[in-house]
Amino acid sequence: MGTTVSLLYKQIQLFLALIILPILFLNSKYGTNVFMYILLFDFIYKFDFLILIGVFSIKIMIYIF
Repeated sequence: MGTTVSLLYKQIQLFLALIILPILFLNSKYGTNVFMYILLFDFIYKFDFLILIGVFSIKIMIYIF
């Protein structure tokens, strides 16, 4: 039971990250403080959110350049 919930949580988290991160990435171009968003969502995602930001930002940077 616990593993199923954990897996579902990770999928939801990944889905939200795919929505949130591009928005953060676009907003940062217009001078919006990305760290405020990180702090805002940190209580939901804990350290996993920061790890996801790191992973996705690297993937985005590789994709763009």
